[in-house]
Amino acid sequence: MPKSDRIRVGSPLTPSKLNEIGELDEFPISQKSYVPDGDWTLIYRIWGCHGYKKHPNSQNRDMGILRIRRKTDNASDSFTLEIDQDTINDTGILNQVHARIYCAKDHLASPKEWQITSRFIDSEKNLMPKLSTEERGEIKNNTMIIKTKGREFKRELSTPLTSDWSLFEALQRIKFNDGSSVQFNLLEGLCLFKPNQKLTYRGKEAVKINENVLMLHRFDQLGEGILPYEYWLDDQHRLLAAISMNKVYIVDDQADEVMDEQIEKQRQRYLRRKKK
Repeated sequence: MPKSDRIRVGSPLTPSKLNEIGELDEFPISQKSYVPDGDWTLIYRIWGCHGYKKHPNSQNRDMGILRIRRKTDNASDSFTLEIDQDTINDTGILNQVHARIYCAKDHLASPKEWQITSRFIDSEKNLMPKLSTEERGEIKNNTMIIKTKGREFKRELSTPLTSDWSLFEALQRIKFNDGSSVQFNLLEGLCLFKPNQKLTYRGKEAVKINENVLMLHRFDQLGEGILPYEYWLDDQHRLLAAISMNKVYIVDDQADEVMDEQIEKQRQRYLRRKKK
């Protein structure tokens, strides 16, 4: 793309900015049946920005999809999160992650036990078995225990603790109190320990989507080993968008169809380059 044709985004990404550059047209309408601590499913489109506005040759693109299912359990002290995350890179390789997390019914949805599988599919739709992994994990007495391929790994952790996927759920149960904050430690991808995180409620902000002005609630997250996050929720406490610098999670009921198209596009693009 000629430099003269590239127009910088020019300011941090927000829902309004995403609408302005053509990546967010609307949010799903409110769900009467939605209750934060009940059973629900939310689907997010994962989008990445290279710093420039939409252009025929722009490298901004949909990178994947994240589906979170919350299921109440018979147990009084836990519930289940089912996670499906598909991401594709620019060589057409697809990574599919599935996780089942048993979470404590606390304010952080702290992970108690989990199973997680990861597999890779190449640009010609072949499974790459050497890259596949299966793990079981649990937290006991502030120690993380992971079992994989007949081996066991242990690591002491500090509490309070949550995971990045659990946080997407927990956010939706936190009260909107101006200036209030929550401090915790983070288990990213259920394996990487990121200590000293702080989540702060920033209040309501006006967000313009086309001709409509929405008042959304904003939380900010800062901490060691992560890029800053901003979370945007509606009055129902649904998490509508999570933004971390150039990476965005946008709630989108059509994310499955968008992802299918993007997977095929990336594969075909890579195969064309490979033939040259």
